[in-house]
Amino acid sequence: MIAEADGLSVRCEGKTLVLSRKEALGPRGRLEDDDRIKLTYLGGGAYGIWVSLSGGEYEFTDLGGSIEDLRAHLEGPLLHVIRAWTTPKPKKRRGTSGT
Repeated sequence: MIAEADGLSVRCEGKTLVLSRKEALGPRGRLEDDDRIKLTYLGGGAYGIWVSLSGGEYEFTDLGGSIEDLRAHLEGPLLHVIRAWTTPKPKKRRGTSGT
């Protein structure tokens, strides 16, 4: 398991696997499912990767293969898609600076 995938969930919609994570979305920042990637069944044990675009539609990546074959793509070039969008805010320093 890769650390960047912590918090990622997978749900099944028919023969499609949807990878998503809870993100603070909307004006109130409530946690909602943010679908990132769809693995669509192509037959013969193979899946194709579709990536969610900023407008909400999906684009086919021309990547396909078994789940094990696709792992290299998800741990490499597509890793940025499954990472959390939000990063923790740095803690404020306490005290004063100077000599």
